[in-house]
Amino acid sequence: MFTGWMINDNVRDYLLAKFAPTYDNVRMSHITHLVDAVDIPVDADIAIYAYVRDEHSEAVLVEVNGTRIRPDGKKYHITISFPDGGKASDTNDTILNATHLYIDRFCFTGRGFVSKGDQYITTPLTSI
Repeated sequence: MFTGWMINDNVRDYLLAKFAPTYDNVRMSHITHLVDAVDIPVDADIAIYAYVRDEHSEAVLVEVNGTRIRPDGKKYHITISFPDGGKASDTNDTILNATHLYIDRFCFTGRGFVSKGDQYITTPLTSI
């Protein structure tokens, strides 16, 4: 199980319009906060600030309540897509190795969740 923040359809539509997915497996569903956790985080202010891509994946980097680094030391991000044979977690290596393209900031509120298998259990949405 892991926790984080869901992205809504408006954010997903923005990302699809701004960054046409490079690879066949399109993700754009959430921002991971903690792995092996069960407490749902409170809604958070999210700001997209950079784009990264290599042969393994593509993503946008985000700030969560003004913080760019997760408690485990990895950068907060939204995986956009990855190729067949890859996985969303490959994005962590992409972030370390690829050149960051800084973009105009786009801000939104993320809704806290905890994963249970293939399901996301969320808090009530308070704003968009």
